[in-house]
Amino acid sequence: MDRVDLSSFEREFEEEIAKDDDSAAREIWASGEPIHVSRENTPPGFVVRIHPDGREELVRVDFEELAAILGR
Repeated sequence: MDRVDLSSFEREFEEEIAKDDDSAAREIWASGEPIHVSRENTPPGFVVRIHPDGREELVRVDFEELAAILGR
């Protein structure tokens, strides 16, 4: 397996998340899937699920359960 240059990866990652557009969200919505976001007023332990049709719903996230599912 090839080694990953972490400094390069980190730099590219920072550049991607610094983009001030919604191109990634639009790409996900185009595939028919919702995106999940957190806003300043989103309660702890929740995310906002935004569907391609514009519907929004507040979704509880159980991080302990998620970690167990992922085996961590």
